[in-house]
Amino acid sequence: MTLSEIIKERAGMFKTKKRTSGEAYMIYTGKDRDTIREWHGTDMLPNDWRYDKIHSILSNLTGYNIESMRDIDECRHEIVDGLVDCYNSDLSDWLASHGTRHAYVDQAVQDGLTYGKEVFKSLMCGQYLEIDELFGNIYSWLENQEVDET
Repeated sequence: MTLSEIIKERAGMFKTKKRTSGEAYMIYTGKDRDTIREWHGTDMLPNDWRYDKIHSILSNLTGYNIESMRDIDECRHEIVDGLVDCYNSDLSDWLASHGTRHAYVDQAVQDGLTYGKEVFKSLMCGQYLEIDELFGNIYSWLENQEVDET
């Protein structure tokens, strides 16, 4: 399989389901559960937000001409940046949804990505770091796949 085919196959292993409350959420239907745990990270497993972002990363990658890991590198920032929430309520919900998410915001401030009292910019930068971490997990997994060089 080519790198592009691997990405498309994995993107197709996510399905939307509905809870009894009617709320939609993303599930992974692939048989290789270790892969999703590797991408997801076990510190927040299971987490609907992370499942959704992993699916979004893979889906976005299918829209690019991916022939090598370099192609993935070149679109990484654009994809990650495009997945960051821009509404204050969504950012607040993201932060409140897990007790450790503040660490991403703290890291963004520490890295100088944002400063001062720019609360929502800090949240956006923190969320960017979390999405980029998920992207990095997928990237590392893809690096280790057997790829046809055709």
